[in-house]
Amino acid sequence: MKKALCLMLGIIMCVSLAVACGGNSPAASEPPAVGTTENETLSAEPAADETVTYTYQGAFGEETCQFALKADGTAEFNIPGNEMIADVYAGTYTKDGSTVTIAGLKNKDKSSEYQEPGLWDWIEPASGNAAITLNGDGTFTPVGGDSSTSGETPPATNAELTDIAYGADSESQKLDLYMPEGEGSFPLVILFHGGGFTIGDKTMSPISKLFALTKSGYAVASVEYRLSGEAFYPAAVDDAKAAVEFFLSKGKDYNIDTSKIAVGGESAGAYLAARAAFSLPVAALIDFYGPMQFDKMDADFAALGVTEEQRKSPLSGGLTNSDDSFESKFMGKNIGMLDDAEKKDIDAIALADSLPPAANLKVFIRHGDADASVPYAQSERLRDALKVKLGDGNVNYELVPGAAHMDDMFYTEIGLKQLTDFLDGVIK
Repeated sequence: MKKALCLMLGIIMCVSLAVACGGNSPAASEPPAVGTTENETLSAEPAADETVTYTYQGAFGEETCQFALKADGTAEFNIPGNEMIADVYAGTYTKDGSTVTIAGLKNKDKSSEYQEPGLWDWIEPASGNAAITLNGDGTFTPVGGDSSTSGETPPATNAELTDIAYGADSESQKLDLYMPEGEGSFPLVILFHGGGFTIGDKTMSPISKLFALTKSGYAVASVEYRLSGEAFYPAAVDDAKAAVEFFLSKGKDYNIDTSKIAVGGESAGAYLAARAAFSLPVAALIDFYGPMQFDKMDADFAALGVTEEQRKSPLSGGLTNSDDSFESKFMGKNIGMLDDAEKKDIDAIALADSLPPAANLKVFIRHGDADASVPYAQSERLRDALKVKLGDGNVNYELVPGAAHMDDMFYTEIGLKQLTDFLDGVIK
């Protein structure tokens, strides 16, 4: 009896060993496919590594992000090929049929300014949790949230109001015009996108979040301009002025009240908006965290205690006085090599100082105290200069605690209401 029992145990051990070593039985050679059942239980683990992608209209035009779903249950998320956002976020995931649940995405670079993937509203910024649906062709669709980074679907626009040419020097000199409901003539907000003067277009986020101003009765023009890869300074500044002049001269053809025009932008676009506002007869300037004095940015960061290491954010471009900074590319030469005349020529605050005392301009400025791309000292000097020229009551400034560059905190419902209230008091 004991020998028979030992023989039986030996057989069982041999069979088990064969299975463990990948024998030829169907169960050993191929695990149950995900989404099928075995003993009425769904598999939560993938059979192998898998990479899936999602293409959307993102912060810098059309973007493609990807998830690498690994067989060990870990997931990595990034935007391959993006020049400004090189961050990789890692977390875990489970799979139930075509639905993948991701948890705890965190930046793999612990020194990064952006520890959570906050640009996508279908990823919870605090937890790093998300859900996606696999489409079976190597792509995925986000579950919940908006399908783009903007968080705001642009209003519908008539075909003739898209890609309007405002200049004849470049294919880049075009704009889209979004109109509110009702009959005008309408006040107009002209917007310039960011992107370090290097990348981006008129549909990118976060500038597209301001298209929602149409809901409050404003026409909105979103402007494309020549980037540094096409033409150096002052090409983009000339384009910004040309777009404003286009509406000053032809706005009535588009049912625009040309006496009620505001210009605005974020980051690089705010610089362009300021240059236009300080040169042309517009009613208001909207400045979200714009650089105004390029040659002073490094010293400003040092004075604020922001180290060079902290400035290695994908959105910063590193030290301004370097060949590779966005501002140096914009100028076509290292900012540190500019002579005094060139520094004065590009200085938006110096241009603000030259405004006539009777200038009728209202200004709305927002900046974050955690911005490692543009020092908030730039906005504070602009505020101070404009208060001297325009008076305290004509400059609306707020330093937003904890806000980084391009932060969603600027575009919350409360933030947009502040902007709308400002515009209502100026051009409506």
